[in-house]
Amino acid sequence: MNNGATLAGALVAAGWFVFLDAIVVQRRLGRLPETALVDWLPGALAMLGFSAMLFVPVDAFALSDSGRVLTSRRHRACASCGFFGASTLCFSSIMVAVALAQTRYQQHVSELVRASDAYSAWPALATLAQTTLIVASAVVLVFRRVNLKSENMF
Repeated sequence: MNNGATLAGALVAAGWFVFLDAIVVQRRLGRLPETALVDWLPGALAMLGFSAMLFVPVDAFALSDSGRVLTSRRHRACASCGFFGASTLCFSSIMVAVALAQTRYQQHVSELVRASDAYSAWPALATLAQTTLIVASAVVLVFRRVNLKSENMF
């Protein structure tokens, strides 16, 4: 049983559930901005980074029992660049979610502080929670893949 894949899938599903719940709250309240294509951007970037993380060959970082590297420098360099690119996509999705919350929902977040209306800030917080959950699932899946491949990783 692969508990890492199950946990990663559950985190992705929870992230999209939180986002869709925020869309429902936006429509019910009516006073929040309507859902636009830009609201889907952080989740799409996080999923793209998650998918790119699956293509990183974790065996490129394996060591032999004597501590000698088993793969060529070119293979390790390509794997490192792939990991860096996928990580950049994942963490840029969190930055986009923060920027979106700041620009699109700034007025509603300030209403939350004044009126204690938790639903006004929910779409902004849900977008941030969604991207965080998807990035966490990518991290869980990568570490699970590393543990399955070999104990001699660096």
